[in-house]
Parts: sequence; C-alpha cells; structure tokens
Amino acid sequence: LTLVSVSSQSLKLSWGKRPSRDKEFILQSAAPGKTFSTVFRGAGVSYRLSKLAVASSYTLRIAAASLSGQGAWSEPITFTTTPIPPSPPTGLALHQMSSTQVFASWSSVSDGLPVQEALLVYEVQARRVGGDYEQVYRGSSSSCSIPTDPTCAGVEVRVRCVMRCGVNGVEETLWGPYSPPTLHTPLQEEEEGGEGEGEVEER
Repeated sequence: LTLVSVSSQSLKLSWGKRPSRDKEFILQSAAPGKTFSTVFRGAGVSYRLSKLAVASSYTLRIAAASLSGQGAWSEPITFTTTPIPPSPPTGLALHQMSSTQVFASWSSVSDGLPVQEALLVYEVQARRVGGDYEQVYRGSSSSCSIPTDPTCAGVEVRVRCVMRCGVNGVEETLWGPYSPPTLHTPLQEEEEGGEGEGEVEER
C-alpha cells in the first residue's frame, strides 16, 4: 500500500498492478480501537477514503481474491490524516510604549492543539495605513514590540498561528488565517506653552 495524498479528512491509496479479469482486491480499514471493515472491493488499483476524522490514524490492509479464494492479507500499515490549520489568535491589543514603539499582545492558543507535540509559533505583520504588510515578529511568545513612525496616521497589526507537526513521517507546516487587523493611532503630544504671553509694561 502506498499513500498517494492526504488531507484533514481523506487518504488516497494505491497498490500493485491491475489484476487479471478474474481477480480483484479487498481493502480494509480500522480506526483506533476498532476492528477491520471492508471499504473497497474491486479491480481498481487506487482508492480514496473520505469523511475521516481530523488528525486521526487509520490502519489498512489489502488482499487479492479470485474465484479460487482469497489470498493472505498484507502487513497492516497505519496512515494519519492531517490536522486543520490553527485558528487565528484572539484579543489582539495594541498599547503605545513611546512615540516610536507599540506593544502588541494577544491570547495564547497553545492549549488544545489538534496534534500532540506540535510546535506553534506566531507571525505578526504590520503596515502603515495605506501601505503594505511586513512581518515584524515570528516566535512563540504571545506578545511583541513593534517599531512605528510617529509621523504616520496609524498602524494596522494582524497575527496568525503557524503549526509544525509530524504526519506520516513527514514534517508538515500549517499556516492559519490572519486575525482581523487592529488599528492603532499614535497619541499626539500636547504643545507646551500658551498663547497671548508677553511682557508687562511698567508705568
């Protein structure tokens, strides 16, 4: 059995050569803790299992059959569906630290990852109002400092999760969607001094 492609809810498998006219293949699958059940029987040499659980393992085996009977089962092999990309962080907040720096923080989503031992990092992008997004942070912390230009009208910030995990012996990288952008408008410093000041003429 060869894994051709995998998604969060499907596995496509292929095997051997097309049999002679009087032979067919029997493909069976078993979810964790379940017994084998037949999912395909026919002369085809590939099959896609669909409507599977996300980030779950399935054990498969195949045998050839003919009018004279069924052959031995192949050695069972286990494949795993991929997890879905992580949801964007929530609670993105921006606080001005100085005229040239903004502090960004968001809610951590490290709990409840769909795959154990997955590595999660955050990517933060920022742009001046009307400009293009640029990446300003990538790391595991749920906060960062962002340099800003005090002369600009404002800065928009967004954040997403990037998860790395091993699936079927291959390291997969899953990019989640960005959060809705949060706008920060720089605080304007008040001008010092007042109007109408001058010297007092003595009489």
